[in-house]
Amino acid sequence: MVKFFNNKTKLNNIEEVTFEGKKFHLSGNFDGCNKPEFAEKIKELGGECTVKGRLTKNNPADYLVIGDQAYRQNGHGQNERTADERGIPKITQSFCEKFFSQSDDLTR
Repeated sequence: MVKFFNNKTKLNNIEEVTFEGKKFHLSGNFDGCNKPEFAEKIKELGGECTVKGRLTKNNPADYLVIGDQAYRQNGHGQNERTADERGIPKITQSFCEKFFSQSDDLTR
């Protein structure tokens, strides 16, 4: 199981992100890549991704990843409200990418 810890940054009280076996929902506009490209990085670490639609009972997630362009905007729409209502951790694209870098370091 791949599990990464982030000791410096807390976003919504999240100190770790587990990719393997977890489902990620991507929301908003991403910097430097599109959602399918970002989803591939998550899949390489054992996670699953949805890149379209909204968080619903039929489309649940363990994490909501908000693209950095969307994060800079005021609000993130229905997906953010649903994540708040269901207690789904919200993480930014940049926050998630830090764990991609840690993974690259482990495989070198």
